[in-house]
Amino acid sequence: MRILVTGTSGQIGSVIASMLSSEHNVIGIDLIPGKTTTHELLHDAPAVLLRHFPSLDKLFAQKDWKLPKSIDRVYVIQKAEMHLGYRPKHNFRAYLKEVKLLPRN
Repeated sequence: MRILVTGTSGQIGSVIASMLSSEHNVIGIDLIPGKTTTHELLHDAPAVLLRHFPSLDKLFAQKDWKLPKSIDRVYVIQKAEMHLGYRPKHNFRAYLKEVKLLPRN
């Protein structure tokens, strides 16, 4: 059986994954790699968001939304895509189209 375990870089997640791996195919998913980005998301999320999506503040302003000051966790899905064949139906860009902040092209 394939089992997805989140937080395998941490103590509890790594122990659980290790215990399960003797009888199952375990895939681990963790936070964004890189302590700098993770630290920056926690303490200055707008800087990270604007670095990756420069017009986001203008799009949010159209809805009178504010960028989050802090993001405490972000999960990457590459292992789930690779090992489990997972394909997300939605992403952030699709959400912005849904709320009419981006054209639906």
